[in-house]
Amino acid sequence: MRECLLLEYASGLFAHPSLWQLGVDYFDYCPELGRVSLELHIERIPLNTEQKALKVLRICEQRQMTEQVRSICKILAMKAVRNNRLGSALSWSIRAKDAAFATLVSDRFLRDYCERGCFSDLDLIDNLGPAMMLSDRLTFLGKYREFHRVYGEKRFADAASLLLSLMTSQIAPRSFWMTLLTDALPLLEQKQVKVAAVLVCFACQSQLELSV
Repeated sequence: MRECLLLEYASGLFAHPSLWQLGVDYFDYCPELGRVSLELHIERIPLNTEQKALKVLRICEQRQMTEQVRSICKILAMKAVRNNRLGSALSWSIRAKDAAFATLVSDRFLRDYCERGCFSDLDLIDNLGPAMMLSDRLTFLGKYREFHRVYGEKRFADAASLLLSLMTSQIAPRSFWMTLLTDALPLLEQKQVKVAAVLVCFACQSQLELSV
């Protein structure tokens, strides 16, 4: 009887726009049906603002509600993409461990690079760490940015080696092969990496011929 009364009271609090967080505490005191009820009510909360979404996310993480955490992160990632906030979208997709969405956002980053000639959100891309392994496209994005950073530091031998590994690993999207070939051309002017650059060009050309 006590738990039934607490569940009913907590549900009533969730119906109020400013008291729903108190309802969470009441659900916590219901050992039998509290968690299930909380999960159901959490899924119905309208995430009108990012601030509210972060509050809900924190509640879910504290209670190890994995599925709800993934769902909220995916919702925030989709909103960020619609607002063209690619860095935020990528962060949320990584937090949700959503490989498919991380691939989609990585493709958007690469498309923007082709159109603008530079990357946005460099701090995020440069510090992906192990999250880079979430999807092949995200791995390619991180490594391709690393190539540009190494090339900018005039470490041409390392840049050529990295470019060659990107091509031979076959994680580069087909639409990007010509870009990789173009990137290899300036390396031909560097005597110390000429062999590696020729190998990159050969690898790119071979891949392009196979795709025809």
